[in-house]
Amino acid sequence: MTEETAKEIGDTIGTVLKQSDGSEWKGGTFLRVRVRVDITRPLCRGRRVTFEEGLERWVSFQ
Repeated sequence: MTEETAKEIGDTIGTVLKQSDGSEWKGGTFLRVRVRVDITRPLCRGRRVTFEEGLERWVSFQ
């Protein structure tokens, strides 16, 4: 996963404030993105994301 992909996923939730440096999660199974969310709306548990290769995966949010 690239930093651009991480930002795009974060942007679907709210305003991206900060994300992990790519060296922290390169090759890992998770990444950290800090997002400002509207607390008057329900939180979502995740989203289905289509990656460049056409691979579709569920991305869980915690």
